[in-house]
Amino acid sequence: MEKELFELGEIVVTPGATELITQFGVLFVLNCHVSGNYGNVSEMDWKLNQWAISHGERIVSTYSGIWEKAVFVVTERDRSVTTVLLGEEY
Repeated sequence: MEKELFELGEIVVTPGATELITQFGVLFVLNCHVSGNYGNVSEMDWKLNQWAISHGERIVSTYSGIWEKAVFVVTERDRSVTTVLLGEEY
């Protein structure tokens, strides 16, 4: 596992994400998310995520092209919960 840049808190996986990706897939995107690989985000969104880590704001990653639908990972600003969900559930 890569170095964790922030706390994930409680992990929640929505029904849609559970149906689409395996447990391994969930662990994969969580590991990417917490280590600063935010997936398919713009350069601006990457910079915003980096800023959010040190300023206590929400961190959002998007992983597309792996599965037939985009998967989002969202860590709330208080780091109490991280949610894995499909784009349509966002």
